[in-house]
Amino acid sequence: MDSTVDAYNAAVGAQMKAEIYGAGLNIKTASGKTGINYRTLIRYIDGERNIPIPVVFQIADATGLDARTIVGRAQERLERSCQSESTCD
Repeated sequence: MDSTVDAYNAAVGAQMKAEIYGAGLNIKTASGKTGINYRTLIRYIDGERNIPIPVVFQIADATGLDARTIVGRAQERLERSCQSESTCD
């Protein structure tokens, strides 16, 4: 897969994790609220699997956010990472 896609996927996964904990949940609880298998959710968050769009919506619902908020914050996270590491073109 393209490194840009991988980087974006990792940023979305990291942001989903941040939003889960920010909502006072843990991964196990988020798994139960969304119906996403616990190990699968871990793989999404760790960037081991590509994150399907519906998963972002499920996490958004579980955390009380809009999916666009999660994706927007992930984009900001990626941009900060690119600036600090000078790795994105």
